[in-house]
Amino acid sequence: MAGIKISAARIITAIVYVLIAAAVVYMGGYGAVAVCFVIASFVLFDAVEALRKAGIKPLRITAYVSAAFAVPAYIFLGLSGVFCVFALGVIVTLCVAVFSRKRNFTDIVFTLFLYMYPILPSLMFVFIPAHASQEYNRIFILMMFLLPSACDVFALLAGMAWGKRKLCPAISPKKTVAGCIGAFVGGTLAGLVAGLIIGAFFTDAIPLYHYVLLGFASGFFSQVGDLSASMLKRFCGIKDFGKYLPGHGGMLDRFDSSIVVAVWIFFYMEIIL
Repeated sequence: MAGIKISAARIITAIVYVLIAAAVVYMGGYGAVAVCFVIASFVLFDAVEALRKAGIKPLRITAYVSAAFAVPAYIFLGLSGVFCVFALGVIVTLCVAVFSRKRNFTDIVFTLFLYMYPILPSLMFVFIPAHASQEYNRIFILMMFLLPSACDVFALLAGMAWGKRKLCPAISPKKTVAGCIGAFVGGTLAGLVAGLIIGAFFTDAIPLYHYVLLGFASGFFSQVGDLSASMLKRFCGIKDFGKYLPGHGGMLDRFDSSIVVAVWIFFYMEIIL
């Protein structure tokens, strides 16, 4: 454990992250939607710029406009509205492929790829505070910030302490099996503690086992998000998605786990609860 070195810049950025998370949980509603949309916009920007550094020219405007219109579409029309926005975006992309010579086949394919990653998962990050059911809304906003962070921290500590066997060396050489287990432990403990605290103050709170299930499964989804971002960086030949978050890189570096965990939390809200 003595080998862990965390820069002052990384600590400051982490503190800012905690403050933003606390503000989003406190605000809830459209204030939280606005902050989460800004985060999602930077996530998309990072992905687009990474592809451009790899020599790929995705249809940026189409991707940005589709992501922007998907939010009001969800608020007023639900998931069917989002589906329509995405379908129109795909049609526009295909029209460019057919009628324009300014984009090659690779550009078109990666534009369509952007809809699946990172637009769709990052929009789930926005849809959680925008969800029509506001009864437990702040709880789920808290979970989408807390659980990925707990998974990342425990994965780091377990990996540094016991990590010898690599998890996916072809994608991310630093990821270990011990770190993988640590992510599950961290997510489960964070969910359990959060559930106990919330249950102590709210008599009509969600049953404790829901928090535990959310936390445990987040151990899996957080690592999928982390490895997916690493795979994209490796493909694009870059180390980080940006340099504007000291100690972290870009917004996609910081929220790679969070946006995929948000998919799991949104699914849990929509289907299970």
